[in-house]
Amino acid sequence: MSDMDILLKARDALKIAKHEPGRIRLKFGLDILDKAPELKEKEGRAKLRAIDGIEGIEINPIAFSLVVTYDADLIAPETWEALIEGSEDEAAAAVAMVVAIQG
Repeated sequence: MSDMDILLKARDALKIAKHEPGRIRLKFGLDILDKAPELKEKEGRAKLRAIDGIEGIEINPIAFSLVVTYDADLIAPETWEALIEGSEDEAAAAVAMVVAIQG
């Protein structure tokens, strides 16, 4: 299991609110912690931050949003679209692409 799988598990609770290369704002539902309880813990969020290409993660629980800043040269913007809004196969392929960057 890769660190990116945290977002793969949570994708049903996420919706892209705004996306420009290098920065994506995701809105989330109340059920996100049921789907990916790792996001509640600092360790889980730190795992996401440690992924090559991810530069920062900001969670705003009041606005139910998660902002990810990333290096668009390492993680293509289309990867996020596939991960959040694509089919299960597209999402799995997106995670595999990011995992390949890691190693």
